[in-house]
Amino acid sequence: MFQWYKQALVCYVLLHDLASDVEPEIGFPSCRWFSRGWTLQELLAPNQVEFYNHAGDWVGSKQRHADIISKITHIPRGVLFRPQKIFDETIATRMLWASKRETKRREDVAYSLLGIFDVYMPLIYGEGVRAFRRLQEEIIKRHNDLSIFAWTSTPSHNSNGLVGTFASSPTEFAECPDLEPHKSLTAEFALTNRGLLLTGHFELYGYHPVIGELHGPHTAIGEIDIVPHYVLIVGKTADSREQGIYLRKLGPGSFCRIGSQTLVYREGRHEDSPGWMLEEDDKIYILADIPRYGYGNDMFELMSPHRHSAILFPRAQGGIKIHSTIPLPLWDQIDALFLLPKPHGTSSYATVLAAEVCVSIHEHQVMMVVVYDEGSATYPILTFKSEEYAAERDLLFEGRVRKEGISWKDLMNQAPRLAGLSRSTNLQLGQRIKSRLELRTYKVEFSLRSGKFHWNNSKDVPVVILVSKIFTL
Repeated sequence: MFQWYKQALVCYVLLHDLASDVEPEIGFPSCRWFSRGWTLQELLAPNQVEFYNHAGDWVGSKQRHADIISKITHIPRGVLFRPQKIFDETIATRMLWASKRETKRREDVAYSLLGIFDVYMPLIYGEGVRAFRRLQEEIIKRHNDLSIFAWTSTPSHNSNGLVGTFASSPTEFAECPDLEPHKSLTAEFALTNRGLLLTGHFELYGYHPVIGELHGPHTAIGEIDIVPHYVLIVGKTADSREQGIYLRKLGPGSFCRIGSQTLVYREGRHEDSPGWMLEEDDKIYILADIPRYGYGNDMFELMSPHRHSAILFPRAQGGIKIHSTIPLPLWDQIDALFLLPKPHGTSSYATVLAAEVCVSIHEHQVMMVVVYDEGSATYPILTFKSEEYAAERDLLFEGRVRKEGISWKDLMNQAPRLAGLSRSTNLQLGQRIKSRLELRTYKVEFSLRSGKFHWNNSKDVPVVILVSKIFTL
């Protein structure tokens, strides 16, 4: 149908609900033609569209009334004048045009949009809302535009905060702003049996909201819970604000969308923006659908398997700030813990766990490394100053080890100097007392204790907590 309209010299539209004594600027907004699903392609595809009122009198063309039509439909004037520009718009923007249109049959919500997204799929009447899901699957086969995920869940779509990857209908794009193509995002993505696979260049951040740093109507204080989440950037607005969707890390490389949160905006592209920490994954999976059996729609049940008996390294420890960790896939920067490689504690950590931390004592800041090995019976924790053991530090936090990790045996073979270290390190620092500079020795010690990771204000998971203490000797 879209191609037929595209090849037409002119398309004539009879607006049966436009009275002859009503000007188009007044009557067009209430005309049913502008809210029907199938008529969107009738408006967009032809170069020339002529309108007539219920009496058959000509009232103008789409070019003549481009301003009022653009206001009604959210379609830019440039697209109305040049239909070929349809395909310059993002997927989310095109979905926005259809967000308030209706069809008699649920399947036609999807079928009426095939030409607008330049995709083909067979029509299967009787499949209901499944048609719109198939449409989105066909779109991602042809377009690597992450804005297809820039939708906001409706109450019926969202249960207990978890939603699938795809929108249930175009109405969920109604709150999406006009997005521009984000040329720096060139991610490849495909639907697999593990979910939506993202590879290539995409931007995933750990978002730790800073009061006063939030922007936009969707991030106003009081409108959402000010809690940390992962954010996947999916597009940008005309004023260069990046738009993202909220995710939660389920397990190594596995994420799920949080539907109880709306869209988030990020000013500029500064990687060191307050509250934003870049996640260095180059391949992740996002659940396409929430499991119906066993897990239900409970976020706790989905996330707890990789957290039960995991190593928790609390951020709120006086004088200690986490700088980097290995192996990267196991680290959840939102919960500040090392996820289990396999769920339900069925396996131990196959590699050592390590974190480089910044120790702040008065005006001094010292970089240190703490290494943990679950399989070691004698000294599971060892520590050292990054500066004094630079080669050993680089072995852990540079190259392949950052992502793949390293076994305790291989670490000892490649860094034998670490064998004699312990869970504590002494720091000799100068401190000015009145007019004198005195040297003082501080002991930084790490230990393990059993604890619980609190979840959703009511549920918790048993974990092993890596505790730090600073003593004056």
